[in-house]
Amino acid sequence: MLHVHCGDCSADVQRQSDLPGDIIVWCDPVSAGPAPRGLSLEQWRELRAEYLVESTGHAMTREACIAWQARQDAALERLVDHEEVVFWFDGCMYDQTILIRHLDWLSRRERGVTTLSLIDIGEFPGKPDFVGLGELNAQELASLFPKRVPIDEECLSLGRDAWEAYGSPDPREIESLLASHDISPLPHLPDALWRHLQQFPALANGLNRLESEALQAIRDGHRRLREIFRYASQQEERPFFGDTTLWWTLHQLADCAIPLVSIDDGQPLPLWQPPAQTADRTVTLTETGVAVLEKQADFVVLNGIDRWIGGVHLRGQSIPWRFDNAHSRLEHL
Repeated sequence: MLHVHCGDCSADVQRQSDLPGDIIVWCDPVSAGPAPRGLSLEQWRELRAEYLVESTGHAMTREACIAWQARQDAALERLVDHEEVVFWFDGCMYDQTILIRHLDWLSRRERGVTTLSLIDIGEFPGKPDFVGLGELNAQELASLFPKRVPIDEECLSLGRDAWEAYGSPDPREIESLLASHDISPLPHLPDALWRHLQQFPALANGLNRLESEALQAIRDGHRRLREIFRYASQQEERPFFGDTTLWWTLHQLADCAIPLVSIDDGQPLPLWQPPAQTADRTVTLTETGVAVLEKQADFVVLNGIDRWIGGVHLRGQSIPWRFDNAHSRLEHL
């Protein structure tokens, strides 16, 4: 048996349990950065490596990143050596985007007689503020194993269509998918995809949801990184980001032509250091940051943008896609 996790936390918990089988971790965070469809494997790894190296403050080299991706894929390729492969996921966007990536990948491969199973949970008894699989202890995590369900052709087809929509240069394909497909095989996917769409710059001021939450935290007096993280996390329906994602977001708001925030010593955030070493640094709003937050100015118009959101590459000061928060929908300009 092979168990596939998308994070070291849950994998480490399972290693402490008595569940049989081998364990691998596949954790490229495809919920962030470029994920366009239609690329060769080499093109995909090159593009992902470029993004990951930059967004982690060059904590690893491009060559090391590509080698890491290759090792993950090679471990997954060996699924046919096992009688059963169990995929472990929870309802957050990070997990759900990796899940549909795997389902698309599985749908295009010979799987022999290997049985595919899925654990996909959004809550856990006795944990009203359930965060994810990594917070469970070994006994709690093992209790989910008998509840695994088969990954059938319907589930594979939905995953393939969802991954195609996620990687499309036209994000309206995601809206169409949610409106036209039976999503019941993946019950947590709709919330994850809607949260993805909220990462498009807002129609009112050019901020995506996480940027807006971070600036609002600072305006409300939460200036330390640990406080900003806590405030922004509390605004999310499900866990959406980790410390590195938030640090990178704030870094981009500070390191632009007309900054929206100022970091205490004017130095770039050490994006890949442990949170304990960075959490007490402070961030303040600039006058421009206040104006953008109050919808008196537009971040994209002021600074331009060069950012991938799934399969969409936004560039320049006039972009074709915005998210209308007032009506919870994409706008094509």
